[in-house]
Amino acid sequence: MADDKADMLARARAAQATRATKTKKVKASTTDTVKKAGIICGVALIAGTALLYVSPPKSFYDSEVNQMSLIDQVNQNAKIWRAASQPAFEGWTVGDVRDLGTVSWKSPDAQWHLCPGMGDPEYPEKFDVREKWPDCFPDTVYNQGNCSASYSIAAVSSVANRFCINDPVNYKNLALSPQNSVSCDSVNDGCNGGGMDTVWSFLEQDGVVSEMCMPYKGWDVDCENKCAEEEPLKLSGKCIAQGEEAVKKEVFNNGPVTVPIKITDELLVYKSGIFQPTRTALALTEPKRKQMKKVGVVKIMGWGTEDDTKYWLIENSWGKDWGENGFARIAAVESEDQMDQPTLTVDFTFAGYPSNLRDMRQEQQDEFDDINLEDDGLDDLNFDDDVMDDDVVDDDVPEEEM
Repeated sequence: MADDKADMLARARAAQATRATKTKKVKASTTDTVKKAGIICGVALIAGTALLYVSPPKSFYDSEVNQMSLIDQVNQNAKIWRAASQPAFEGWTVGDVRDLGTVSWKSPDAQWHLCPGMGDPEYPEKFDVREKWPDCFPDTVYNQGNCSASYSIAAVSSVANRFCINDPVNYKNLALSPQNSVSCDSVNDGCNGGGMDTVWSFLEQDGVVSEMCMPYKGWDVDCENKCAEEEPLKLSGKCIAQGEEAVKKEVFNNGPVTVPIKITDELLVYKSGIFQPTRTALALTEPKRKQMKKVGVVKIMGWGTEDDTKYWLIENSWGKDWGENGFARIAAVESEDQMDQPTLTVDFTFAGYPSNLRDMRQEQQDEFDDINLEDDGLDDLNFDDDVMDDDVVDDDVPEEEM
């Protein structure tokens, strides 16, 4: 009997030990599952947020640009800038802006040169071209309207500025015609958009007449509408300035340069301060190529620092009611965080040398260094390479359904 009891006790203890082992395994498995689920959820949340920034929801494009919920959200969360309704976009939806023609880098294989950096090698900590050359910047700011012409407006107006800078007596407050470029340049697509790079070839080869000779109207202006009595003004050269130091030297010595700017819903309602998108900003994308961010082109007019925040001073083409009388201060952000990418990057800025540049002697022209766009960092542009356009867009690809 005693043996039977001992045997039963031994079996009971063995069963208890087995159950305990199973319980530990179940607990360990449950803990691992919870950990894995937590990791997966965390990754999904991060990925979802990133995807929201890259690819906005369909309803996003149906919303009004001047929606008060966005403006209130910005004014609650943005620390160094303010938002407000913008007359330039009154009655517009975000989709209306999205559907404007594409501005891109059209010819990545074209040969460019680095700007030679002529003039004073030093530059101040704060600078505004309008203060250095007050006779060369008319108190006007273009409003491109529903014509995607920022690529032309920025380039042509910067050329006009530089003609005056080199000869303020004969070219005081000169205004040249972006419409001339929009209507007559067959390489670009007029109001349907164009190349931030290819527009410079037109300015170099054909040139443009004055704004008075061919006023800016946007759509439906034939090339023949320009007056015949004026001789177009041309460039004697074009170049690219790379990086903060090179850009500042170029602007300080020679005048404005042009640069691509990434368009977000928040930028559309910018009113004042130093613009830096909040974490919930949504970037607009092109209708047929959702991986391609929508950009415009603006002029860099100077720079500065306020409350320890560095900024670039830019002139936009959304009219004088937008921003600070048509201008904006854009935070000069340097970040590798995909959620904190800069609104504009100065890795590639464009400059034109007017034909009246007195100091552009042959020996100085020879100082231009060749630049290989692919080898020298074009692929590293902080627009996810989206400013580039291989000019091959399949027209059969259906537009995004809204």
